[in-house]
Amino acid sequence: MAKKQEFYVSGDGPFPFDMLRYDQCWPANESSSFILAERGMRVIEMVSNTRITPGRWESYGWRLYPKNGAWGSIAADKAKESIRAFEARQKGG
Repeated sequence: MAKKQEFYVSGDGPFPFDMLRYDQCWPANESSSFILAERGMRVIEMVSNTRITPGRWESYGWRLYPKNGAWGSIAADKAKESIRAFEARQKGG
């Protein structure tokens, strides 16, 4: 089994659900799974046990950021903002 890879994806268009199959990945937590189908710019924390393909994500208009990469901490903050925005909309605020 490959080493677990943690990463973030960001985009503002429809989520490329085919990438879940292609990269054999899934949202890292329940909160991240809630914002897959949301609209607008969002950053989603993901996990995979196999190779990930940044070029394929980009072909859908989404960017990939490794969790431990140079942009990882910025992406983590943006992912938290995406979740907070989703939760505020659910509460009507």
